[in-house]
Amino acid sequence: MTRRKFTYSCLSLGRMAALLTVSLLCCGFTPRRVQSRAAVAERVPDSLAALYAYTDCIRLLYSEGDTVGGQRALRRAVECDSTYAPALFLLSTGMAAEQPDSAREYARRAYLRDTANKWYAQHYGRMLIFNGRYGDAATIFEKVMRDEPDNPDHYRMLALLYQQQNKPFSALVILDSAEVRFGRISALSEIKRGLLIGTRQYDKAVAEAEAMVAAEPYDTDNRIALGELYGAVGRDSSALAELNEALRRDSSNLRAQMALSDYWNHRQDYRRYLSVMKEIFRNDAMPAADKVRQLKRITSDRDFYRSNYLQIDELVRTLALKYPDDREVTDAYAAHLIASGELDDALELYKRRLAAGTGEKEDYDTVIDIESYKRREDSTAKYIALALARYPDDPILYLRKGSASSLRHRYDDAVRSFRRALSLAGTDSLRSVIRGYIGDTYQTQAVETVNPERKEHFPGLFREVERSSRARSYMKRCFAEYDRALALWSDNAAVLNNYAYFLAEQDREPERAVEMSSRATKAEPNNPTYLDTYAWALHKAGRTAEAKRVMQQALSLDRTDSAELQVHYGDILDALGERFMAEIYWRRAQENGYPEDAITRRMKRTETDDR
Repeated sequence: MTRRKFTYSCLSLGRMAALLTVSLLCCGFTPRRVQSRAAVAERVPDSLAALYAYTDCIRLLYSEGDTVGGQRALRRAVECDSTYAPALFLLSTGMAAEQPDSAREYARRAYLRDTANKWYAQHYGRMLIFNGRYGDAATIFEKVMRDEPDNPDHYRMLALLYQQQNKPFSALVILDSAEVRFGRISALSEIKRGLLIGTRQYDKAVAEAEAMVAAEPYDTDNRIALGELYGAVGRDSSALAELNEALRRDSSNLRAQMALSDYWNHRQDYRRYLSVMKEIFRNDAMPAADKVRQLKRITSDRDFYRSNYLQIDELVRTLALKYPDDREVTDAYAAHLIASGELDDALELYKRRLAAGTGEKEDYDTVIDIESYKRREDSTAKYIALALARYPDDPILYLRKGSASSLRHRYDDAVRSFRRALSLAGTDSLRSVIRGYIGDTYQTQAVETVNPERKEHFPGLFREVERSSRARSYMKRCFAEYDRALALWSDNAAVLNNYAYFLAEQDREPERAVEMSSRATKAEPNNPTYLDTYAWALHKAGRTAEAKRVMQQALSLDRTDSAELQVHYGDILDALGERFMAEIYWRRAQENGYPEDAITRRMKRTETDDR
């Protein structure tokens, strides 16, 4: 019969209890177990309490799927015994992703409690890696590898850790020892090739790849790796042979296709590069989103886009046919149509989306932009109204509505729409922009008061504005709105530019015009319009030599061959006494549409001055 032995702190009490037990047994007394469960639990030693909580956790986690209850049970186990390694280990694995610091600490405690346990050691090493402590992790995996030398994954982990610590040669030693023990393993060979390339041992990297192909000749990935290495060291014919062999074995292998496309791209053979990209776009192994990213990269260079338009057009149409319902693809196709000048086709695509009820705010914006660019005023107004019906509190739509009304010369309607946008705007910068639009509208009204026929390049325009009380009233409102705009956002470049130009044209506050136009150019230093304003303000302020330098910069950046900029430069040159060059720029401006009578007046003035 097995007896449970109890030890009491008081020996005399123990003897008394023993004597009492013997006496009762001798009298035929038999005890009955009637204690409550709670009473028994109170007498369980701490080590058993931790074990019971741990086994309760296993039941909750793996039998009942109760992760919350399981975690509570684990914590009870650790509260009962802070060194109970199984509970510490499970706690660490459960919180590794969300609480990496705590997970590392629990893993450390489990490992220190039982350093011979390989699971604890490996998990602690991974937690150290997860927390970026690569040196400490390497120390752990060195021990793990010594304790279990026949597991190639330990060699892999240790090599990667050495690589992370910038110890490539130590990593290579580990991989060589693994090769001696296990032979060639693809995963380890791949790491080794990377290390050899990183240490510029290209011949050894090639030899490693060749050895892998010899060991596993039917492995496509090995041939691709060898082809890429041949290409990197300039062995082009060998590179092509390996990559083509990989594709012969598996014509839809995405990695082989990508390697071949990179090969042609690096050699600037863009016809072959795009031909391979077409096959990649047909390949289901690459997700549509990745293909769209590739297309955006290809089309980001406008010169490349133009030079290879026909092949890029094939790529885009391949995507559009393959993924007709994918929004990203449709947007990329529409962007291609717009870039190609096929605006009506793009417009039709977006309109179909809106009609189907699947359109979003950006789709309305695009339709409005295209219709506005096409100067189809009624259609622009229609789609702005449809957009506002769906997005009634969008200030940008009211801004667009105001701009459309202004283009139709309905200035009062424009101001009302702008003020509605102002009431909905959520930031001072947007309010500043809207105030600028209101100011521009008043300025347009001032100009049309003295130039009702809306003639371009109206001579002496702002002198006429000054002579008209009604026009002056509009300009006063314009400047008031500009002041409010700048009070909200002092670096609003568009307002600074317009304000400065109108001040300069009216010969008012010349230094203020210079200061504001200078700030506009600092905000957008490569904007030729802003540079033109700055140069003109300098000229009007009597700083004509400075104006010439700024105007030269504006002309160098201008891609529109602007007649306005050319006339201004001619006027500046004329003021500096460089009349021959001034006449050249005036005549060039005339060729680009500047009114002949305005140029004739300048030429006659020059002739008179010469006499």
